[in-house]
Amino acid sequence: MELKDRITYNGAELTQVLEAELDKLSTYRYDSKYRTLLGNRLIEKLNRWDSDIRKQKDIPLTIVVCGEFKRGKSSIINALLGEDVVTTNVTTETITLNRISYGAHENLLILRDGRQLRLSDEELTCEKLRGILGELGERPARLELKRPVAILKDINIIDTPGLGDAMEDFTDDVADALRIADAVVYVFSVAYPLSVQEQLFIRTAILPQRYTDLFLLGNFTDMLESADDCERIKDTIRRRIADILPGHEPLLISSLDERNRQLDATVPNEELGKYVSGNFEMFRSALSSLLSDKRESVIPDRIERLITSLITDVSCDLNAIAQGLDMSVSDAQMKADELSAKNDKLIAEQEKAMNRIDTITGACRADSIRWLEEFISRMQKDADSLTDMNGEDIKRYYALFCIDKIHEAITRCNDRFMLSISNELDSIDAELAKDLSLGSYMKTPSLRITMQNKTWTSVDTFSYYSDFFGLSALPFVSPVTGFIAGTARHNKIQNSAPALVKEIQAQYPEIRLSAISGLSKAYSDLSERAKKQVTEYFAQQFSELSELLDETAASARRDEESKQQIRIAVGEINNVLSSIKERFSALGDSAAAV
Repeated sequence: MELKDRITYNGAELTQVLEAELDKLSTYRYDSKYRTLLGNRLIEKLNRWDSDIRKQKDIPLTIVVCGEFKRGKSSIINALLGEDVVTTNVTTETITLNRISYGAHENLLILRDGRQLRLSDEELTCEKLRGILGELGERPARLELKRPVAILKDINIIDTPGLGDAMEDFTDDVADALRIADAVVYVFSVAYPLSVQEQLFIRTAILPQRYTDLFLLGNFTDMLESADDCERIKDTIRRRIADILPGHEPLLISSLDERNRQLDATVPNEELGKYVSGNFEMFRSALSSLLSDKRESVIPDRIERLITSLITDVSCDLNAIAQGLDMSVSDAQMKADELSAKNDKLIAEQEKAMNRIDTITGACRADSIRWLEEFISRMQKDADSLTDMNGEDIKRYYALFCIDKIHEAITRCNDRFMLSISNELDSIDAELAKDLSLGSYMKTPSLRITMQNKTWTSVDTFSYYSDFFGLSALPFVSPVTGFIAGTARHNKIQNSAPALVKEIQAQYPEIRLSAISGLSKAYSDLSERAKKQVTEYFAQQFSELSELLDETAASARRDEESKQQIRIAVGEINNVLSSIKERFSALGDSAAAV
């Protein structure tokens, strides 16, 4: 081993080195002369970045747990901590951003203006917390949960609200959490592993975060029949993530199994007990290894990441100021006149993007409706074969099978459309695709079917699966699972039920209308959101151009003496930024290896 390969860095000392580099900018932040020369915009940027960067040294390793709603994220956290810290239920329980850290047992609701409200454990349930938030009339910043659990001495865990929760929009909260994540635990359900929308979220929102480790956890594995089923699910996941996470191995676990073992309660699936408990232990060990590996480097890595962003951000302003120093007032006015032409160009680009979104929406809607009509027609035709089944079994199983099967078909259509729109936004700017994946989960229309005065909806289907498998917290399972659990297990019963079949057939026109109108509305909603994002994006582009031009024009209007002082100041700051870059280049590999 060469001598240079034996060099390592102490995390605390490395942090001091990085802060010392940051200190070099303090002169320009505090001296009023530079605010006069360089303007408020640049100085305020330096102040914000300095504050954000220095806060990082007080935050331990941060693990963000995220995923779609009803995937058991909170249950996994409880199983990891060995304590019921966050509440769980069959409904969506996480209605705030929860930060779990070490300390004496305490629950604090942190409001946006710095106020805080102490809560009892009983007030943490979804129902009571919603009542409290309603009385306050505002959304809090987060819920701070402190617990004297050993693992929390070295890590913070952020439990995020579910993506795609129809009741709330937590887009900004989840995005903010990901920005400070040192590791992300993404939770999905083995019933429908990693949908297109989930894949888009991983690709656009998680992977761009540098220095962020990712764990993929498939929950509810105890629902499966055997280890062979588990391996088939894993193969499916590998194929789906081959392009975005090549070689990444998901872990199939059961938070219910793990928590029941801790409580000495009956495990939900004895046959898969060793499989799921072994995988949960692998997850726990991987987290422990991550903590050991990153104990020294996590804060320097985080600071480096932010300083790199600072350099990029501040350099744009410095370049705009520098351009104005070599311009006359008339030159600056010509640039201002050009802004109108640039705005016209942006408007044309925006209109072109809007038209492409409309074209994609129209084509996908037409194809999907045509395909869905054919799909429902085939289901209606297949319903004739139910006359060979027992009437009681038809009443018990067919409604939920029908609803889930059509929901699955709609989901397939939605996935295709979501991917098409995301690709279009990504061609404009990757941040647009990220925003879409964070906040634009497509809703599946509500369906219902009545059999002898008993109306089945998607809620009944969910409740049935919870009862059937003896579980208290399950997501909507796929129609394939529902079919296996219901009709397929009873297809040998030969009693006929023509009256029930006639009743079912009479409802298919309404089912078809509900499914197609719901799908069409979902497409319109996503299209309008995408176009709104495009409009805001181009407006921001123009605003930034305008602000930078204002800085350029302000420099051009200065007298020669002031221009010379500004040149010196810009040169000094650029030298500091170059010095920081060089220092990072020298430290980079060694720091990452700590």
